[in-house]
Amino acid sequence: MKSDQTRAMTAVLISGIILFAWQFYFAPPKKTQVTNEVVTTKETNKSTKINTAAPIEPIAPKNTPNQKEELFSFNSGDFKYELNNRLDIKKASYKNTSANELFQQDSFLQRVQFIQGNISAPQIFTITKNSENNFTASNPNIVINISLEKNGLLNFKTTKNVNFTHIKYIFPSKSMEKNNVHFSKFTYLTNKSDLEELTIGDEESIQENLQWFGNDYYYHTLTRIVGKDSPSKIVARPGEIESQFEIITPIKENTSFIFVKKTYDQLIKIGKNLHFAVDFGFFSIIAIPVLRGLQYFYSMIGNWGWAIVLLTLLIRLLTFPLQYISTKNMAKMKKIQPEIDRIKKKYKDDPAKMQKETMMLFKKAGTNPLSGCFPMLLQMPIFFAFYKVLYNAVELVDAPWIGWVKDLSEKDPYYILPVLMGLAMFAQQKITPTTGMDKTQAKVMMFLPLIFAFIMKDLPSGLNLYIFISTLFGIALHFFVLKRVK
Repeated sequence: MKSDQTRAMTAVLISGIILFAWQFYFAPPKKTQVTNEVVTTKETNKSTKINTAAPIEPIAPKNTPNQKEELFSFNSGDFKYELNNRLDIKKASYKNTSANELFQQDSFLQRVQFIQGNISAPQIFTITKNSENNFTASNPNIVINISLEKNGLLNFKTTKNVNFTHIKYIFPSKSMEKNNVHFSKFTYLTNKSDLEELTIGDEESIQENLQWFGNDYYYHTLTRIVGKDSPSKIVARPGEIESQFEIITPIKENTSFIFVKKTYDQLIKIGKNLHFAVDFGFFSIIAIPVLRGLQYFYSMIGNWGWAIVLLTLLIRLLTFPLQYISTKNMAKMKKIQPEIDRIKKKYKDDPAKMQKETMMLFKKAGTNPLSGCFPMLLQMPIFFAFYKVLYNAVELVDAPWIGWVKDLSEKDPYYILPVLMGLAMFAQQKITPTTGMDKTQAKVMMFLPLIFAFIMKDLPSGLNLYIFISTLFGIALHFFVLKRVK
């Protein structure tokens, strides 16, 4: 009985890993609430402190508050930006995508205020055009040169600063969905290159050293880059219609702003650690090779769906030695099943003796009842890596496979792939020996493919395709190995 309980617990454990592990893994991390924090920045030979817990009161700028708003714009290749003479980001676009339409913002995308003591206020600048994509914004207190690079970075270089110590960036944010998936969020990269997220509509106050921060929606990012070692405070303010994020950070000589689609390779070329915006998470060490493999096969056949199929087959071939060992042990377990049944019947009143005799039989046969679990456990990191790639890689957005599958990054609209995947997993379960299990346990195990298919139905069709092909290939390998073992 003890042996049966152990195997039952093992089955439940493995099932729990398959069904619920990623829900825990992908849950948003809890943020640390911060009160009474002090942001410190060093300037030349002095240290300036600002109590960011105390309310920072906005005041009207002293330099002509009623001055008319003036606009100036940048245009280079795929990137366009429009700012006003307070250095608010009014408009931004990348290729054919407008950030204002994407983020549903009519007035501004990012507002800027300058801080002296506990007072924050916008500053009005005189704008001087130096060249096509180079302007100087100046007033008696601060002078900033603004230029647009070909890679899309809008650079801000402070050349004069009289009394300001910090700067406040204000992002308006709306909670939005696309295809029934919640995509809008506020993201920031810590000094340790950890990507963190804040849910729009929550109330938060967080102290952190940041590299960059901004709004993120449906594979696009609207980001302000401040560089490492920037002790900052993030305040999330919920609203009925529109929420707001305020970020207070020390004034640095150089900062940048960008609106761009989160294509992994392009972000790497831009630099500034922007590639961390593509959240591959803990399994990035596997997810990146998965993405590279998909890109390689796509370059050969021009279809992301077939690229997933080919990469899946390659992964199964690479794990074939473990599959061979596992299936060989299953064959041995099936062979000694009558002997196991005899031992269970003979020592049904002596669980300790039954356990001892069963283990001796396993040792004599040179097998292990848990050996069939190892290939599945080995593929769990690959499963998570595929999940992260399909959810975060822009390359797979709107990528069709065949027929009804028009977008591998979204769920199968007719649930055909989840059903096929469930049937394939059911068939695999049928041919897998249930040595040591009673009838009730075996029936419970047969329900697992149904449960798994139900959970998978709303996940990306590309992920369902991967599991379906992997399961089919696993069944074929099973019969091949059995034939060789016989």
